[in-house]
Amino acid sequence: MLRQARGHVASGGGETMRDISELPNLNLALIQTTLAWHDREANLEHFEHLLGQAHGADLVILPEMFTTGFSMESEALAEPEAGPTSTWLLAQAKRINAVVTGSVIIRAADGSYRNRLLWARPDGE
Repeated sequence: MLRQARGHVASGGGETMRDISELPNLNLALIQTTLAWHDREANLEHFEHLLGQAHGADLVILPEMFTTGFSMESEALAEPEAGPTSTWLLAQAKRINAVVTGSVIIRAADGSYRNRLLWARPDGE
């Protein structure tokens, strides 16, 4: 039987557990593909096509640094957290009615760079 800890402790000191075998199915789509190195626009176009094939998925997981490839050229490739990729992810999530997630290089407010996982829901959150 599948079980999941609920993250809080019961009065007896142990974690509470619930049977997750009765939860509805979660349909995942994992996309792994060749990337156009350092070419955000080409990669977004390619992933837009692939996302259109994720029929019935509730959650689509894109590769790490899916817009650029796993690059150390953060200064040249970083974007603000509310930048073009965030906008694109939200539009795609709405278009395919699924959560879409993947990581990108983000320039933080303090000027540092982060490999940030972005999560876009079809309701715009």
